Amino acid sequence: MLHVIIGAPCSGKSTFIREHAAEGDVLVDYDAIAQAFGCKEAHQVRRRCSDVNLAAFVARRAVIEWAVEHAADVNSWVIHTNPLKEDMEAYEKAQADFVLLDTDMETCLERAAHDGRPQGTDDAIRAWFAGHEKCSKGAEMDIRVKTIEAKADNGSISGYAATWTREPDSYGDVIAKGAFAESLESIKAEGKSIPLLWNHESDNLGAYIGTVTEMREDEHGLYFEAAFDATEKAQRARELASDGRLCKFSFAYDVIEAGEVELEDGRKANELRKLNIHEVSLVMYPANRETSVIEVKSGRRNSAKDAEELERISELCGSIQSIINGLLEESRAEDAQREGADDSEAKAEDADTRNAEEPMEKDANIDALLKQAEQILKEG
Repeated sequence: MLHVIIGAPCSGKSTFIREHAAEGDVLVDYDAIAQAFGCKEAHQVRRRCSDVNLAAFVARRAVIEWAVEHAADVNSWVIHTNPLKEDMEAYEKAQADFVLLDTDMETCLERAAHDGRPQGTDDAIRAWFAGHEKCSKGAEMDIRVKTIEAKADNGSISGYAATWTREPDSYGDVIAKGAFAESLESIKAEGKSIPLLWNHESDNLGAYIGTVTEMREDEHGLYFEAAFDATEKAQRARELASDGRLCKFSFAYDVIEAGEVELEDGRKANELRKLNIHEVSLVMYPANRETSVIEVKSGRRNSAKDAEELERISELCGSIQSIINGLLEESRAEDAQREGADDSEAKAEDADTRNAEEPMEKDANIDALLKQAEQILKEG
């Protein structure tokens, strides 16, 4: 299924995808692609990274065409702020699921200011609301209008509550990879939330300092992200974690299945093979010292940070990058020739062309590049 997310700048498109896409889905986010290609600051690519802008634009277009072609077999999510008529027709032909984020203009402007978006973002937001026609779709096209409520952001934290390292903890336990899989599936199916506590004090309401917003098993262990509450104790815990004075996690659980195991060095340990998790705690002295804080964020809205997404996009577009490099070299050579031209009017015209925000889509070289990129995606 192809999902097309439409909305004004700062309307929450990236957040919507992160909250609804499943692991393994293809996510097409221009700003994330640009970051994967080398622009360190989100939303700054068009102003500061002209080569990356071209590379990201070409890669995004190629992946969108691939997603349209494979809409019946691949679950893809495409962010498209203001699709053209021909884009909508292609999406409709692929029987895409359209979602229009109905965030109001004032909220979008507030988010742009709060997130420090680059100059010109306010104008882009106003232009979108002035020119966007919510009903400019085919008579048979079904667009779901989704209202995204603004949520207070009191800061967040991410890290590992448990790891698969085979070093026994202070209780002599090691955790088998996959031990949390059934518990996580059950929590998701029942729509439950896992609390973030201070030091396992579940009988103290003041010790509830946040809520786990994402939790998954990966190659290293049990990764999670949590949002802090606005309470004084929660914000103090965030500050302590941010400056490194609190840097470990622990978790409360029930043992469903366990057994003795012999480690590679001959030691015996109790292997926890199936667990039900109840809470995650920020602690000073964990049983497993391999747990760690990865990142602590101060309060802000609609963060674009998503390392796993960037890694997946980078892998998908890696082959395309080498082709693009050749096109960029050719473009630079042409620019050098233009600089030697005696005709000042021609030079001025060339400068205007180079400063255009997006490359001409009908350029013959880019069309040839896209065909090569599409072939790479098919082969992959």
